Amino acid sequence: MTGFRLSYHWFFIFLLVPVPHSFGQQITLQDALTIAAKVNPKVQSLEHLVKAKEGAAQQADVRPNPSVGASASNRTQVVRLGQEFEYPGKRAARTNAALEEIEVAKSELQLAKLEIEQEVTKLFYDVLWAQKNVELLHDNVQITEKFSAAAALNSVKVLEVSSTWSKDTWRWHEPKRLWKSAE
Repeated sequence: MTGFRLSYHWFFIFLLVPVPHSFGQQITLQDALTIAAKVNPKVQSLEHLVKAKEGAAQQADVRPNPSVGASASNRTQVVRLGQEFEYPGKRAARTNAALEEIEVAKSELQLAKLEIEQEVTKLFYDVLWAQKNVELLHDNVQITEKFSAAAALNSVKVLEVSSTWSKDTWRWHEPKRLWKSAE
């Protein structure tokens, strides 16, 4: 399960990074956060939801439209004109409810942005840590290669010395030569 989650996260970060940057370019944490906020579908849908709720609030604040009706039969023709009157405070309550829905949608949007920011920040530092590990491993390989080359050139004698411990005495064993000199 952890392996799948890690794979999913790496896939997520690779979806985010290429938008303004080409592969191999350095990217800052702020760049990654900006990209993630722009391209994340959850954030985009919640931004559209906030706009829709704002439109619904404007619509909730207007009075009902008048209605016009007409009907005709063999001998009579009727035209009706009507206007719905709301109970006092109904429009204000409807408007307040719509404004509260906007606040809820904005809170959901802010929460989604914070979650994305947290995830991108974690992934950014995971990638940075992995890059530093690769650099350190590369440096270790170079140092090891230099040491091996120096050891071969200088005919270094490496001896293995072992000892045993008992309650009464120390015992040293004869050194064993592991590498022979190039003489």
